Amino acid sequence: MNTRFLMLLAAGCTGTDPTPLPSVDCTTTPFAVPCTADFRARSVPAHRGMRWEEDPTFLLTGHTVPSLVHLPGGGHLLISTPQGRRGTLSIHHSTNGRTWQSRGMLPTHLLPRECGRVFLDAAAQPLPDGRIRLLVEGWMAPTGQANPTASGPPKPGDDPGTRLCALISSDGHTWTAEGTGPLLPTDGSTWPSVPAVSLDPENGAPRLFFADTYPGRDAVRRATSPNGQAFTPDSTGRVLPERHVDPDPTYVAGTTRIRLYHTWDALSGELGVAESDDGGRSFDNLKKLPGLSGQVCHTPPEQPSPPDLCRLDPAFIALSDGTLMLYYSRFQTTADGREVVGIGRAIAVD
Repeated sequence: MNTRFLMLLAAGCTGTDPTPLPSVDCTTTPFAVPCTADFRARSVPAHRGMRWEEDPTFLLTGHTVPSLVHLPGGGHLLISTPQGRRGTLSIHHSTNGRTWQSRGMLPTHLLPRECGRVFLDAAAQPLPDGRIRLLVEGWMAPTGQANPTASGPPKPGDDPGTRLCALISSDGHTWTAEGTGPLLPTDGSTWPSVPAVSLDPENGAPRLFFADTYPGRDAVRRATSPNGQAFTPDSTGRVLPERHVDPDPTYVAGTTRIRLYHTWDALSGELGVAESDDGGRSFDNLKKLPGLSGQVCHTPPEQPSPPDLCRLDPAFIALSDGTLMLYYSRFQTTADGREVVGIGRAIAVD
C-alpha cells in the first residue's frame, strides 16, 4: 500500500463518533432523503452489519450481479443479469425483501444506441419528486470493455466501450429513457463499471461510486453531480485499494457516515466493508466481512475449479422487521464438479 493511500485513509473515519444526522420533519418534506423508502432500506445501525451468516435456503439460480431498487409506494425490485441471456437485465419483485417473483425484463431497448448494445448492471437513484432514476451500465460491444476491431487487450488511452445512461420510472413498472446519452465521461482515462448511487442525506446531492477498470487502477472511485444527470469523477483517483470493486454504499443510521460494502478483492471472491465520514472522498475501517470471506475461490469465478466458492457484487437491504441482508453473486463448484451459479444472500448475526 503506497504512502499516498495511507494518507487518504487517515483522512476518513478516525475512530471518533460519526456526525449525527439533523432531524427532518417527514410530514412536511416527504421526499427529503431521510424520509425515503430507499434511505430506510439502505440504513444500517452503527453496531450491526459486520458479521454475516449465509442463508442456505436461498439461491436465485441462474442470475448474478444483483442491484436493489426500493419503491416509494412499497416493495422492492431486484435487477440482475440472467446467465442464459447475457447482455440483458431481468427484474424480480418482492413485497418484503425475502421472496421474489419474476417481472420480466428491464426495457433497455428504450435507451439510445449511444448507450450500448448489451447491458450488465444498474443502480437506483431516488428523485426529489418521488420518481426513480435507474443508471444502467451498457457496453458498446458484445465482447465487453474493448474495441472489437482492435488487436490485443484494451490499453490506456482506449475507449473502454462502457456507458452509463438512465431510465426513469414512477412506479417500477413503466420506464422511459432520460436524456440522449451517457451521464459519466468515458474518455481514455476513466473506464466505469458497476455503478452505485448514494445521496447526501443532508442536501440530496448525488454521489456515484463505480469500479474504474482502467489498467493499473481497477478500484472504486467517486463522482459527483449537481442533479444526477451528469457526473464528474473526483480528481483524487481511487478511494479503495486496487482490486477492491463492486461498491454498494449504505447509510449508517442516524449519522452522515457512509458504509461501503464491496468485493474485497476481485481475485479472492470475498466480501468486505469500509467506512467514510467525509462523503466518500476517503475510507477507512477497511476489513473483510466475517462469514463472507476466508473461503477458497479460484478466479475467474465463471470457470469451474472444484471445489471453490466465490462471492461478488454485494447489495444491502434492511427489512422492516430489523433483519439485515446482503444479496450477492455466488459462484460455486462442488467437489464432484457441479457448477452452481446464482444470487445468494446472507443475514447479519450481530
